[in-house]
Amino acid sequence: NRIPYHYRHTNLHAVAESTLLTAALPGDELVYGKFYSTGPSIDQAVAERISGGTPFPTLNLAVGSDEGAAVTNTHLLFSSDGSPVSSIADPALAFQKYLAGGGQRDGQWRGSVLDLAGESLSSLRSRLGAEDQQRLDAHAERIWELEQRAEAATCSASEPSLGNAYDFRREDDLSAPAQIGVLATAMACGLANVGTLVFDNLEEASFAWLTEDGSPLADREKYRSWTDMIHYGGEVGEELLFPGFQWYSQQFRLLLETLDGLDAPEGGNLLESTLVLWISEFGDGWSHSLESLPVVLAGAARCATGSFRDLRADEGVNPYTTNCLYTSVLQAFGES
Repeated sequence: NRIPYHYRHTNLHAVAESTLLTAALPGDELVYGKFYSTGPSIDQAVAERISGGTPFPTLNLAVGSDEGAAVTNTHLLFSSDGSPVSSIADPALAFQKYLAGGGQRDGQWRGSVLDLAGESLSSLRSRLGAEDQQRLDAHAERIWELEQRAEAATCSASEPSLGNAYDFRREDDLSAPAQIGVLATAMACGLANVGTLVFDNLEEASFAWLTEDGSPLADREKYRSWTDMIHYGGEVGEELLFPGFQWYSQQFRLLLETLDGLDAPEGGNLLESTLVLWISEFGDGWSHSLESLPVVLAGAARCATGSFRDLRADEGVNPYTTNCLYTSVLQAFGES
């Protein structure tokens, strides 16, 4: 990711996050550590591409919440106008929003969005020229098609069993499988064509479920937290980093296995018709390197199946960037 080299800022974490999925310069700074963007993140760009140029809803979920809220700004996702896109961090809320209640949402029967906005649309249409009227009509038609697809979807899903004392802000071992289940089921039901899952427990991930006594994985006599262990333990080859990193790999495997076990709305296997991208903002956390980013493509990325490609530069400037990666992704979806 070469973009941060063109945008000097004291918070490299923030710049790396805001540019990782956009391959674009940050925009105005909201507050310290959070930015607008000058372009959309790749998920939003793909969603717009496959919907024929009309903004299309994406399903965005998080594991953990850096902000502590059930709906959190992950600092990674941006809409076409550069505004931050939030993710749902509470699996119970995600289930209720996308999968519960058949034709209901939040306990109320969902009428058409077009019904609710009917008078406003009519008033707006009367003030537009012929070309803009056609655009508005096309937009309304796409909303109607999306609603009909959602109504026709038959989702057989059980609410995640998380326990009464469950805390979505910290118990990633319960949140990750639950969110993967919601994401994959919603895509199988045709409720979303594009989704993201962000591991957003940046400072407080404890990995207590990986230890025998339920204590944090990071040795508190040596490190204050998992993040502290990454920063300082990486340089000395801290062995306890391995089970933490391995756990993330296991969640990625669970996602692929879950997709593989579901049918796609258009038929066939859901994994085989889905391009899955796994990426991190740093090549390693201890040096905050923007080089050698680990990238995994799976599912519909058949050309990469079973291969490992080392694109690191031996010397000089590396010509392979995240811009190249996302250009290839868009081309895979038909962009010329």
